[in-house]
Amino acid sequence: MKIGAVILGLLGFCSALLPAIPFAVKFGVAALAPAGLLLYEYMECTSYECCNDRWIKRNKTELRENLRDSIYGQPFATRILLNAIGNRWSDPQKEYDKPLVMMLHGPTGVGKNYITRTLANSMFTAGTKSVFVHYMTSAYHFTSEDNLKLHIADMQSWIEGNSTLCGENLFVFDEARRFPPGLLDGLMHFMAHGSPAAKKIGRSIFVFLYEGDEPVVDWAQDLYENGEDRETISLRRADEMHDSLLVKRGLIDYHLPLLPLERKHVRKCIADSIYSNYLNKGGNPSMLGYDDLDEMIDVIEKEVIFFPEDTPIFSAFGCKKIESKVLSEFRLPDTDHHL
Repeated sequence: MKIGAVILGLLGFCSALLPAIPFAVKFGVAALAPAGLLLYEYMECTSYECCNDRWIKRNKTELRENLRDSIYGQPFATRILLNAIGNRWSDPQKEYDKPLVMMLHGPTGVGKNYITRTLANSMFTAGTKSVFVHYMTSAYHFTSEDNLKLHIADMQSWIEGNSTLCGENLFVFDEARRFPPGLLDGLMHFMAHGSPAAKKIGRSIFVFLYEGDEPVVDWAQDLYENGEDRETISLRRADEMHDSLLVKRGLIDYHLPLLPLERKHVRKCIADSIYSNYLNKGGNPSMLGYDDLDEMIDVIEKEVIFFPEDTPIFSAFGCKKIESKVLSEFRLPDTDHHL
């Protein structure tokens, strides 16, 4: 029998005895009840996730370091995200009028899903496996445009149900632009300042992932050709990049464009993959038949597709296919000896 069940049984037994024992003893037994419940909560929340600081860690340092070490070419997006999340997590007891809502918009392979996973791992002790992380994708959920009202009602019930046990959750909507038109507008009352539904989940975070080149690529190309740093993008310019009703009504707090990756960013991704798969496991370039790390990076870079055709600046798939290219190109020599 679980210890928690034993404690609850003892508490029930003590409660049954209270009418039959003197007042002084009653007072002593009653005083034990809160302590017993605290012990029960401690024991149960050691094994199972609870809505408390043991399981909701809000580690700003972990978030900052992981984004700094593994996300390339997105200084604007990571800076704004860290500031927004950092402010939210600075006071765990503060109640908010609405959840924090962010939109990550950019082409494939630039870090949208990695940022989301990093956020989940920094927010919850159980990371992406936490019961407080909720994921919905247009590739699987609500794929039909039929019965839109029913889909909206189901989505709202899904959010309300998942918020019953805890008001601090992470809701992720992947490939958000492919949901049926009007579906996400059903979220507005969860994000409207001061509404009862918004206050109930005021400590939660909503993340919308939009995959698309336009107008992000055009902006990135303008920045490149004009010699401007990516840091120069303003929040106002970012908000103008999408015409969603959620944006127009000011319900999206931060719209973060993730720009296509240039060659220098892709080379960093290649280096990371080579280190994690070979060099950090005792290998070195000479064992793989190369003079140095740069030569190995050059080999993989030649396999990456860059665009536009006339001036190939950006990677067509970001860093998405780098890992598979590295693993297929390099192989450490077999050190096993067989008789």
